[in-house]
Amino acid sequence: MALASHSGTKVNSSLAPFYFIYMGGGSLLSWNAILNSLDYFSSKFPKNDINFMFPVAFYLAQFLSSLVITKLSAILMLNVRLIGAFLIASVLLVLLPIEAEVFAQTNFGFILVMLMLFILGICANICLSTMTGLSSQLPGKYSAYTLLGTSVTALFLSILREISSLVFKSESKEDNISVVIFFGVTAAYILGCIVFQTIFTKTEFFIVYLRQSEKVQMIDSSREASLLLTEDEEEKPTYPRNISTFLMIFREVKIYVILYVVTALQIYTIFPGVILKKPMIGIDEEIKVVSTVMTFNVSQMFGKILGKYRKFYSLSTVFGVIIFRFVLMGLIIAQAATTSIPILDTIWFGYLTTALFGLTVGFVMVGLTVLAPEKVDPAKKEIVGHVSIFGINTGVLLGTFVALPFAFLLKTKKE
Repeated sequence: MALASHSGTKVNSSLAPFYFIYMGGGSLLSWNAILNSLDYFSSKFPKNDINFMFPVAFYLAQFLSSLVITKLSAILMLNVRLIGAFLIASVLLVLLPIEAEVFAQTNFGFILVMLMLFILGICANICLSTMTGLSSQLPGKYSAYTLLGTSVTALFLSILREISSLVFKSESKEDNISVVIFFGVTAAYILGCIVFQTIFTKTEFFIVYLRQSEKVQMIDSSREASLLLTEDEEEKPTYPRNISTFLMIFREVKIYVILYVVTALQIYTIFPGVILKKPMIGIDEEIKVVSTVMTFNVSQMFGKILGKYRKFYSLSTVFGVIIFRFVLMGLIIAQAATTSIPILDTIWFGYLTTALFGLTVGFVMVGLTVLAPEKVDPAKKEIVGHVSIFGINTGVLLGTFVALPFAFLLKTKKE
């Protein structure tokens, strides 16, 4: 597989899809690890509603850091941002289950875990915003690859969590052992992101297509410098990486930002808190958590694959799907609440609505991420990625707080 540069030279792009899938997955790996272990942390801090409180710390950090990510990209080099954030995340993932065990059922332990989640949220947003900014400068399929990676790794973690739980089921401390192994593997994956990043920035694909905004920082060999100088570069407008540029581009793509906000609000009003409140009579709580999250992740992955096929949808299509998702939200809330409607009490219908919810969010997120950069000139595409993540994080934060009342209003049905 190869792409043509503007000088007509064929550039090998075979590694690029794997890079965006792997690194996109690594960006949100820490949160997906937490999602698949909510039952473990709930057992360690039974006085706190983990399903609703954990997202607050993580998503608040994502939102606040998204306000400064464009400026941060001007201060810190690409590799410093990504490698530094991934390194911090890997260390925290190793420490999280240990901290929860050592300080179980204490207020100090809960506060410390929330602080660690806040730092993980900052790291995740730096990585995802950076990867979205990079992919926004390329054809739309690379944005799809980045978001597809988040679902692929989320599915991988769901399977890994289930396997680790089953393998150590007969042990007296199966929860502790399985979770430590689970978080250790996720930390190792993130360390792999550091290695992949180091390798990819040396490839010709990166040098030709993605180093435009990193020229000063990334020229580190005579070969790279000569490649850069031999390109027939056209005079292109440049925009400083500051809040003024951010706001200017925000105005240009505001309709997409609004739809990002609405979509993310829909997701996090319902997931994970409300969806995990759905009663599954006869199913073990741990199995319910893992299987529900896995259903959501598998469906979301297929939705993101659909979003890769740009010619089959438009902004109107995406808008229609967003409206349909409000119907799904109503059904899921009704399932989680006490109800006398028979079909809402069935396990199969619970998994069906979860699957549809995941499928539609995957499609909408990729659709918006592909469509938004098409509306601006090439020099603005990277910042469109930052603006997009800001819209997502705004919706995520709003959805998280909208979901909080459901922790008190929705009562899990008695078996």
